[in-house]
Amino acid sequence: MSQTLWLTHLITYVLNLIDPATEPSLQGCLAICSPSEGHTPSTLVSVNLEQVRPVLSELGHDHMDMTSCSELPGLGRMEEIALFTYHVLIHPTHVRSLMVETLLYYISQHIHYTWDCFIEHTSLDLRWQDITGDTFVLRNEHLLFDLLHEHRPRWTEGQELGILFPNEIRPFVNPNQPYIMRLSCHKALPNRNMLP
Repeated sequence: MSQTLWLTHLITYVLNLIDPATEPSLQGCLAICSPSEGHTPSTLVSVNLEQVRPVLSELGHDHMDMTSCSELPGLGRMEEIALFTYHVLIHPTHVRSLMVETLLYYISQHIHYTWDCFIEHTSLDLRWQDITGDTFVLRNEHLLFDLLHEHRPRWTEGQELGILFPNEIRPFVNPNQPYIMRLSCHKALPNRNMLP
């Protein structure tokens, strides 16, 4: 676990123990540690793992291929989509500190536990579409929070309707409704500035 993620867990734990009414001397700390700008929603990260199959095949593992519809006639297409998608719901506090590299580590662990194949998280990258529909590679050192603010400036207000209507937002109807961040996972590029 990264030091930043560990520190976030610790701060969240301590903040949950503190009652500002009985500890007025700590209210300044609470103001610093708490989010300062409006409501930050949880984020549901949905990662398409379909492009990881060739990476595992290069490593001599056919486990992902063996669990596809073409190899398992009894597996439905929706089941295959679910199997080849990694999902994680990220608490608003963690969205602020979660780095792309940590998310890649979680994905490599998911692949290991699902298909019994170990793959280094450094051999993978994540790709996302900006508001114009152009695809780009997320750099390992980026925070999800910063990426959302840069490429989806209205992400705290609601979900965009897609690349056809990038400025149209479907407002959140519930304060607990998460923003959905859709990514795809691929073999890491030698030069992350050049997509194939």
